[in-house]
Amino acid sequence: MLSRRTILVGLVVMTGCVPRAPTSAPTNAVATDAPLPTVTPVDFTSSPTPKDTAIARRVCPIHELESAPEFYESGVVVFANMTGQMLGTDSDLYSLSVPEMTLQPFLADLSRGIFTDFRVSPEGKWLAFVHEKLDGQHMLGHDLILATSHPEDRKSVPWDEKSWAYDLNGWTTDGKGLLITPRFSDDMRPPERPDAIIILDPFTGRQQRMSLLFPNAGSFYPDYWKQVGMSAVYAPTLNHVAYLEDGQAVVLWDIKNLREVWRFTDSQLAEIEVPTWSPDGQILTLVELDPKGAVLSQRSSFRFLFISVNGEVSRSTALPYFAGLNPHVGWSPDSRYLYLVWTAGDNEPVTLLLWDTVAQEFIDYCLDDVTGPVWSPDSRQFVVRAAVPSESSGGQGGYQDLLVYVEQGRVLELNTTPLDPVAWLRGTP
Repeated sequence: MLSRRTILVGLVVMTGCVPRAPTSAPTNAVATDAPLPTVTPVDFTSSPTPKDTAIARRVCPIHELESAPEFYESGVVVFANMTGQMLGTDSDLYSLSVPEMTLQPFLADLSRGIFTDFRVSPEGKWLAFVHEKLDGQHMLGHDLILATSHPEDRKSVPWDEKSWAYDLNGWTTDGKGLLITPRFSDDMRPPERPDAIIILDPFTGRQQRMSLLFPNAGSFYPDYWKQVGMSAVYAPTLNHVAYLEDGQAVVLWDIKNLREVWRFTDSQLAEIEVPTWSPDGQILTLVELDPKGAVLSQRSSFRFLFISVNGEVSRSTALPYFAGLNPHVGWSPDSRYLYLVWTAGDNEPVTLLLWDTVAQEFIDYCLDDVTGPVWSPDSRQFVVRAAVPSESSGGQGGYQDLLVYVEQGRVLELNTTPLDPVAWLRGTP
């Protein structure tokens, strides 16, 4: 589901992005104030641009009804009732145990409030989210909540209101740290503006601030990728970062070796999207618009670019673009599928597409007005809230929580009150 920090993407087809030769380490590069984790690089073979013969492979199964759907692994799916949150009041959490199909309140003893930025740890055990505590319409403060499928495992960390912005960016790949955007302050103004990230160990309370000065760092003020003071997106490995160079280029930077790996130049990058890292931290994703160099109102299509940490590039097929398009983009836990919740036009439904990085194709399960998806930890299934076709609901239509089998192409209606899925955790309640 969409967090408070909604990813904004501009969609369309692109041409020619040629990696530039790496540069030497800049003199103004500053090492981090704490040791960095290391990872073993993976092979990433650059593939040719696929032929644009069709937008997606359509898989439109009839929605099945089963009293006991087959789940490939046990766990709990966490849902939120966002009706109150949409009205600015509060929201409730529920857990669906699988395969038992038992729905019950989740963390019911939490004080009233609004819950945002749901992030599941890489192994699928821990859920972290931000709890904005309310007293009526008055905000009392924020907590960072951690929970497993066992409610008694809950941990609450007071939010550092002075230093942390309200953006929980995700977990590090080792599952030991959470990445938090620092609160914007005057020392972040150009030209002396470090692009920092806070790494919090939620289990010990220890935090570090990683601060780097990049060559020709963005001086486009005050809005970087629609977020005040932010023009860098760190990989969950903390070995690489993508940053906006002076509002004119996205640069992939090797933190450990202090060198440029790859760059992408477009005159309107600040209006397009926040680059997205795969969960394993090996692939950076952003979009390329066509025709290149035209104003946004004249763009007609887009592609996703996939850039490995070695600078190798592959591309998706093209999708239609129209000005004002605000899609939601994310990854499956195994970094195989990129998902896109989007609409092809002003009067078109909000639908879900998957890009299969192995088969090199978009997959359309014909799901409209989608909230989600929430992936199983093994990436073989996901749950969404979506509109139900009238022919499968006695002509009534409406919304339903659906379980999708990714490889089989099956869609099952879950026998639950429609809620917004926010997380899928391993383990039994």
